[in-house]
Parts: sequence; C-alpha cells; structure tokens
Amino acid sequence: MTAPTPQQRGRPLAWHLGVLCAALLVPMFALEAFLLVQMAKAERDRHQAEARDTARRVAVSLDRGLTTLQAMLEVLATSDHLRAGNLEAFRRRAREVLESAGTEVSLRDRQGRTLVNTGSPSRGGAPDPDADRAALGTGRPQITDLLPAEEGRPWRFAIVAPAVGPGGERDYVIELSVPAKALDDVLGRGEVPAGMTASVVDRRGTILARSAEPERFVGAPLSPDAPARTETRPEGWRRTADAAGTVVVLAWSRSEVAGWTTAVFLPEREFEAPLRR
Repeated sequence: MTAPTPQQRGRPLAWHLGVLCAALLVPMFALEAFLLVQMAKAERDRHQAEARDTARRVAVSLDRGLTTLQAMLEVLATSDHLRAGNLEAFRRRAREVLESAGTEVSLRDRQGRTLVNTGSPSRGGAPDPDADRAALGTGRPQITDLLPAEEGRPWRFAIVAPAVGPGGERDYVIELSVPAKALDDVLGRGEVPAGMTASVVDRRGTILARSAEPERFVGAPLSPDAPARTETRPEGWRRTADAAGTVVVLAWSRSEVAGWTTAVFLPEREFEAPLRR
C-alpha cells in the first residue's frame, strides 16, 4: 500500500482575486488621476487666457481714451485766441471744449505761472514741472503719473501739451487735469471676469484705478517686485503680491500711449483651486 502524496498548497483564492482587482483598478485609477490633472490644468489655462485677454482689452481701451483726451488738448493748443494773446476768450473756449465732469484746463507760461484755470482759482504752478519741460522741449503732449493728493480734490493725473503764443514760439503749456475716477469706465469696458481684479498702475508703480475697492487702493504703491516696476516686456504672466500683500498670479499689458500698466489678477489660492478640488 503506497503512502498518499501530500497535496501542494497554492496561494489562497483571495490573493488571486486581489491581484485581479488590482490589475483592473490600478490602470483605471491612474487614468482617472491623469484626466483630473488635465482637467485642472485646462481650467487654470482658461483663467490665464482670460486674464491675458482682459489685460490687453483694458490697455487698448485705456489708450483709446487717452488719445481722445490728447486730441481735445491739441484742439485747445492750436486756438487762435492764444496766438492773439486773448486769454479771456481762450478761457471761454476751454470751458466749451470740456465735456467730462471734473476735468479742468490750466494755461501756464514758461516760468510755470498759471495764466488761466477753469477749475480751482487757488491752484497755481505746475503739478509736474518735468512734464512741462518735456512738452516744451519735444513739442509733444506728455502724460503724468498719478499726481500728489490735494486736500478737498480727488486723485488726478494730467496731460500737458505745448501751445504757441503771440510770438509764434512755444510760450505756453496747456494742462488737462483729469480725475483718476475717469479711468473706472476703462475698467468697466474691459469686462473683468468674475473672481478677478483689474488695476491700472502708473510708471512709478502707484495704483491709478482698480475694479474692486478703489477708494482703498487708489494712490497706494505696489510691492517692489510688481511687474509695473520690474518688467520691461510689454505683456506677460507671473506670480507676485498685490497692494494688500496677498500672493496673486496676474497678467499685465503695457499702455503704448502713457506707459502705464494694466494688470488683471486673482489670488494664487483661487488659481490653484481646480487642482486641489
């Protein structure tokens, strides 16, 4: 009688089932993770494209508005009243040309003395002598950055242009003083996407206009590494900090007329939210 042959014990059935499940599920999980990452990337790319397009639109709208104001100023600069030395007639003409509420016109001589002012009579002298000198030297209009605040008056910037006097020389400088609030329409026409904020920043890195909380931020300086201060490229996309110190990602575009920067940004946590979700 032969001894029974011992049965070889294999791996349990549960192990085989586990291997089979893993072989089926792991590729599915990997594919799902890949698709989720791609979907999150696509959403972030969409945010970036929206911000870039909006920054460009705001810059174009800004240039269009500034060009209109420059044309208005040049109409006054070629007035026959100035060539005839009739300052009172020029004052009346300036008031007729002005259409924007809060806009003021000043006429100064080469020494910076105010000869005509359609706004505050107590105001005198050039708020930006460098702009006056540049206008007289180049014969072309100049756009200032945000001007220092004055008690009882809103934040302003100015466009200055040379004008020919009775002697046929550039004897005068005409200044068109514009409330910074006039730029709110530019931001409105840019149709800023929900969740994003748009700003207009001057060449020194000071906020001229903002689509959210302008009363809090207009006149505030940006951080030292803001694109308006550090970038020479006409447009781009980068990570930085806003005026409140919040880390943001933003797109910017440079105004060709003024050299100002339009920036459209959103907090970094919002930009990265699709991937976290």
